[in-house]
Amino acid sequence: MMENLLNYTGAISDLDTRHQRYIDDLNDTTNFLKADIDQHESAQLKMSAAVSSLELFRLNQTLSKCDSDLKIGFTASVSSASCTWSSGTLVFPNHHKRWQRIQP
Repeated sequence: MMENLLNYTGAISDLDTRHQRYIDDLNDTTNFLKADIDQHESAQLKMSAAVSSLELFRLNQTLSKCDSDLKIGFTASVSSASCTWSSGTLVFPNHHKRWQRIQP
C-alpha cells in the first residue's frame, strides 16, 4: 500500500511538473503573440497615417490643378560667368506650355 502511495505521489508530482511546463509554454506563446500583435498594430497605424498623408497630397494636387487662376510666385537666382546677361523674367503662363524668357 505504501509503495502504491509513493508511486501515485511520484506520478502526481511528475504530472504537476509537466502541467506547469505547459502553462509556462502557453504564457510564453501568449506573450510572444501579444508582442507580435502590438508590432503589427503599430505598423498598421504608420501605414494608415502614410495613406492619409498621400490622400491629402493627392487631394491638394487635384485642387491646385483645378484652380487655373491660382498665382504662385517665387524667386530664383542664377550664377553665371557671362558678362553680357544681366537679368530676365521667367513667365509660366500655363503648366502645359513651355516657359519663356522675357527681356526687361
